[in-house]
Amino acid sequence: MIVGISDYKRTDVPAIYADKDALYFQDYASLKLGIPDGNITTLVNDKAEQGDFLLAVKEWIRRSSQPGKSDVYIFFAGHGLASQDGDQMYLLAYDGRPRLLENTAIL
Repeated sequence: MIVGISDYKRTDVPAIYADKDALYFQDYASLKLGIPDGNITTLVNDKAEQGDFLLAVKEWIRRSSQPGKSDVYIFFAGHGLASQDGDQMYLLAYDGRPRLLENTAIL
């Protein structure tokens, strides 16, 4: 699973080139690592909302892998943020809100 978010819906600070990094990694995974295209899902910018991200994890990965037999890799390029106390780390989805991490980001 490859995720790249440069332009966030609710965050003014872009993650410059994160979307391009994801697309380059998709090419690398396919061409150099030999992963079949059908075994790669890529979510870029507005296609990487929290719901899209969670559905990919809960449904696509479950359908595309076998417990104990499949290696699963997740490539994420974008903003990652820590909770106020620093105990939790989050990946910010396209529609995530930094001030509401626990409700709008991926733990």
